Amino acid sequence: MKKFFVLMFSFVSILHSQFAIDYGIKIGGTVSHQNWDYTSINPVQGFDPDSKLGFNAGIFLELPAFPFITVVTELNYVQKGIQKEILQTTSENPDGTGEMVTWKLGINYLNLSLLGKAGINLGVVKPYLLVGPRLDYELNKSVDYDRASFYDEFKKSRLGLKLGLGSEFNLINLRLLAEVIYDLDFSELYKNENVEVTSGSFDFRIGIFL
Repeated sequence: MKKFFVLMFSFVSILHSQFAIDYGIKIGGTVSHQNWDYTSINPVQGFDPDSKLGFNAGIFLELPAFPFITVVTELNYVQKGIQKEILQTTSENPDGTGEMVTWKLGINYLNLSLLGKAGINLGVVKPYLLVGPRLDYELNKSVDYDRASFYDEFKKSRLGLKLGLGSEFNLINLRLLAEVIYDLDFSELYKNENVEVTSGSFDFRIGIFL
């Protein structure tokens, strides 16, 4: 993965020198969630997971399109998933041992986004809106405590939509940015005759133009 990002930086550096476009890096946190909608059992008996905090980092390339509008291409590494405090059970104690354990599902993605960026220059700051499609491709997943096999049937690649607010600002000789993005899937993550799993996430990111 490190070599891949080095190659991408080399590529965007060449583009920058040839076409005078902007590029940089973004880094931050991702709060992801999943909704488990049950169809054939009582929802009270279902699984209602909590949100999970992950990490995101990537590079971006920004090309001018129209006055006040640019096109932003991003390549990111994103950690998503869910977690839940559950009652520990054993074969000797199927109703629970009285101890709670943390069940975690972590899914790491390579994310490619193509976003329209509309902003207004106010001098020191430049607020903007972001919107556009994205593709997440699963790199790997990890499950703590639970060993259910149906997680392997979760979709490996997912199309979605990103909507966000942000602002550029200048600090001494640095051109920085901060933004919050909502990431919504176009389709379910998993579905069978009993349950449909959908997901979404919030990204909180800071960045710098290089």
